[in-house]
Amino acid sequence: MCESNRVFFDAYWRRRALISRLSFASRMHTATIRHLLAQQRRAWEGRHILEIGAGVTTLLFTFPRAHLALVDVAESARAYAGAMASRRRVASFQAAASLGEVRRPQGRFDLIIMAHVLEHLDDAAGMISQLCGWLAPAGLLVVQVPTNEARHPYCRERRIGFFNPLHVHKFTWESLTQTLAQAGLEVVAACANNRFLTLLELPARYWLYRALAFGSNALSFLPFGTWRAFDALAARRLPPRQLTLLAQRRGSHAPVSHPESSDAGPAAA
Repeated sequence: MCESNRVFFDAYWRRRALISRLSFASRMHTATIRHLLAQQRRAWEGRHILEIGAGVTTLLFTFPRAHLALVDVAESARAYAGAMASRRRVASFQAAASLGEVRRPQGRFDLIIMAHVLEHLDDAAGMISQLCGWLAPAGLLVVQVPTNEARHPYCRERRIGFFNPLHVHKFTWESLTQTLAQAGLEVVAACANNRFLTLLELPARYWLYRALAFGSNALSFLPFGTWRAFDALAARRLPPRQLTLLAQRRGSHAPVSHPESSDAGPAAA
C-alpha cells in the first residue's frame, strides 16, 4: 500500500473516527460481515483472527476470547485498536503496521478479514495469494470491496474515474472471484448489497444530495434484516455497491454462484 494511503488515513481517522463509525457505509460494512460469519455457525473462542485495514471499526473486538491481530498502515487506527483492546480486556492482541511485523501462530489464522482494502493495493492478486498461505486448512478469508462506485457529479469520481482517489482497482463479481480462484480459493458465501447508496446519485441539486447522504447515516441504525429485504427487492433495478465474499481453500467447500439478490451461499436466508 503506497505512502499516500498511510498519510491520508492516519489523518482521516484522527479527525473523523466517530463520524465514520456512525456512517451508513461503515455500519453496513461491519453488519454484512457479521451476517455472513454467523451463517457459518463456527465457534471462534481460542481461534486466531487477523484483520487488515480495520480503521476504527469494532468488528475485530466482537471476538474477545480469540487471539486477535490487526494490521493497519495508519498509526491512529492502531492506537484506537490498542485502546479498544484494553477497554474490552482482550486476552491476546497485537497491532502491526505491516504484514511483515505480524507474529503468525503455528497453526496459521482461522479467520482473516480484509474489508475495503484490496481496491487500494497495487498488487491485489499477490496479497490474496499471500493470505491464502496464511490460512489454516479450514480457515476463512473475508474480502469486501466496493463495486459500481458512484458517478454522481458531486462525488470525487467525476474527474478521476473513482469515488475514492486512492482506489486503484474497480472490482466486479467476475474479477474478484477470478482473483480468488487464481490463488487457490473458492467462494463459500457471498453478499452483494448497499443498493440504497445508488439513490444518492439521483438528486440534481447539491444541497439535496448532501441532505440525503447525511440522512442515510441515521437510517443505518435500522436492523440489518431491513436492508437485506431492500436489497432483495431492488436487485433487478439497482446495482449493488458492495461485494462481500467468504472464501476457503479450493476443495474444502461447495462453491457459490453469482449472488442474484442480497446474499447467496449454502446457508443464505
